[in-house]
Amino acid sequence: MGKQLLLCLVLCKMNFGIGKFKLKRQYIYIYLIIFIIFSLFYITMFIFNRLNHLNYKLHQEREYLTEIIYNKVTLNAFAFKQQLRYFINYSQLIEFFYKNNKDELENIFNKNQFYDYLVFISSSGKYLYQSNNNFNGKIELEQFENNDINASIIYDDKEAKTYRALSYPVVINNKLEGYIVSYLDITYLLDTNDTYLISQEGYLLNDTYMNEIYMGHKNLSFVYPEAWNEILKNTNGQLLTDRVLFTYHELGENIDIQASYTDKKISKGKFYLVSIINIDQENSPYHINSMSSFFKYINFKINIQYWIIGYIWIFLTSIVLFRGIIAKIKSSELSNLDAMTGAYNRHKGFMKLDNLIKKFNSKFESKILGKFPFMRQVKSIHFCMIDIDNLKHVNDALGHKYGDELIITTINIIRKKLNNMEFIIRMGGDEFLLIFINRTNDSITDFWKNITRIFNDKNNSRILKYNINTSHGVAEYKAYDDIESCIVKADELMYQEKRSHKVNLFFQ
Repeated sequence: MGKQLLLCLVLCKMNFGIGKFKLKRQYIYIYLIIFIIFSLFYITMFIFNRLNHLNYKLHQEREYLTEIIYNKVTLNAFAFKQQLRYFINYSQLIEFFYKNNKDELENIFNKNQFYDYLVFISSSGKYLYQSNNNFNGKIELEQFENNDINASIIYDDKEAKTYRALSYPVVINNKLEGYIVSYLDITYLLDTNDTYLISQEGYLLNDTYMNEIYMGHKNLSFVYPEAWNEILKNTNGQLLTDRVLFTYHELGENIDIQASYTDKKISKGKFYLVSIINIDQENSPYHINSMSSFFKYINFKINIQYWIIGYIWIFLTSIVLFRGIIAKIKSSELSNLDAMTGAYNRHKGFMKLDNLIKKFNSKFESKILGKFPFMRQVKSIHFCMIDIDNLKHVNDALGHKYGDELIITTINIIRKKLNNMEFIIRMGGDEFLLIFINRTNDSITDFWKNITRIFNDKNNSRILKYNINTSHGVAEYKAYDDIESCIVKADELMYQEKRSHKVNLFFQ
């Protein structure tokens, strides 16, 4: 703010094509108001522009993310189906060795690295071959009585794990020899921390964490009920809520379910692969919808060029507008000023005086407006009538050119010592009404002592062809006094002083 005030002071002393004008408090406030308005406008436009730009980039990032997640979920769904095909090919190899070279079967089962558990069980329930992995699950023959290839979802209560179980019947000479059975932890198939296998009832079948919160095997219909209802309506797709991105794929109804669970978590029906990602995290918001997230996400150092360009625009535009406003003010003032001295003419001067008197008489208005620095409180008003001594002698001896010069020089000396609220009205000829604001009688006395000293310095310098001297009379205005009476009183005091002055002319 200090730099802006200094800038205003410089601007107010510049020539804006309308003539040099005296530095006035209101000019500073006018420029500050213009500068603040343009700054607020630019800041608002900058925020909206950067907000749209960031949200566009984040939208692209989110679209890229959703595409990756969708492909991942689709790939996992494809892996579920392809795993069955792999198992059939693998089982046919085992079946071949069972028919032709049973000695090699031990090596095949011992070298199993893909399945969590692999077993060859006879039709009577005897375990003929099995992998070396420790497995606590129990295989029920009832699930294979249709002698078809089966795909099942098995939930192990002891280990709190869900397995994908596949069975393949081995038939030789129309006789059922047994079943090849594999168990594969579905976590291996999902191969990601944000994808879940979910039953038609909404249960999460893989024991997982969701957005760093332990979910166990909770029901999704309780956690995200609205999203779950949308998932049930469609086969596959994506759903974006206020905070969470859901990507889902239905696995179909061709999967048989083991129902021998103590808690009956799942039954026969559809299964879904669902990816659940929180996209409202602090480090990756993917959408900015508040000022706090905007200021947290935007990098002002990267956007410094926008601020530099913006404030150059603000500076130049505010100067142009400032020039226009001041030119308008000066143009309006010129029509109300005395052409010779720059003092207010009677019409404008008394209008200004009338407004000042109203403000002074209104205690409420004066008290309220006094709280604002650019609308100072009017505490006192003094009328001072001024008459320039010996003007007629100067006109007669030297001519009206020097008489006019005497008037202009005298008023300019007095005007320079006035504060921003005070003004001069030309009453006619060499008589002027000076309005003092917020001065005491003592300060007015000191004011005229200073003016007299300046007059004497001018006179003693012998630069001018005449002496400068004035007579004045001061009357204080009281609330609701008659203005004309106060002026008459000041005029009488002025003439008393004028009669006491001695005529003392000095000519070079």
